Amino acid sequence: MLSLGGEDRRVTVLFGDIRGFTTISEGMTPATLLGHLNRYFDGMVDIVNRYEGTVNKYNGDNIMVLWGAPLEVRDQAKKAVECALEMQRWIVGERSKGGPDVSFGFGINTGHVVAGFLGAKGRMEYTVIGDTANVASRLTSSDIARRDQVACSAETLKEVGDDVAFIDLGAIPVKGRAEPVQCYQINRLGPIATPNPAPPPEVPIGRAAVAGYH
Repeated sequence: MLSLGGEDRRVTVLFGDIRGFTTISEGMTPATLLGHLNRYFDGMVDIVNRYEGTVNKYNGDNIMVLWGAPLEVRDQAKKAVECALEMQRWIVGERSKGGPDVSFGFGINTGHVVAGFLGAKGRMEYTVIGDTANVASRLTSSDIARRDQVACSAETLKEVGDDVAFIDLGAIPVKGRAEPVQCYQINRLGPIATPNPAPPPEVPIGRAAVAGYH
């Protein structure tokens, strides 16, 4: 049973953000737009459930998923990265069938958070707060987790095992942190690969932009 008090939990947090949402939405009626968003989120949540994640919230054009809160999950970082890669395969597959030009960038981070219920009396929701979640959100910046890509921190990468293919994106300044965050683009984990791996950036991301500023 979940308690109202906050607790320290070690979790893996995934954020997913739609690329070019404003452009996509301009060409659709509100009803059509919501229908497409719901279809994509339905498919993504099916994949999240298979990898034992918990959808924490939707916020318009993005999604937040947790591993390790409120439920304990073994191999949480590995399952989060596998889930993200599987979602990218599914999303690209839907586009290839003639769906709208929807694409996501995913950011993943692992570490400690404060988990618990937040809000006012009568309207409280379970969530996690802290630097770990903030960094995961920042990794969805369009210059880090590019179109159809999965980006993660060093804390996540070191827990996924050795059978992984990745691109080192360097140490990236992140808004709200004194120290830069080492980031990686994950192209494959075990048998699951992203369908459209992006090449290494021509200009190191850490020099080109500050994450969190668009």
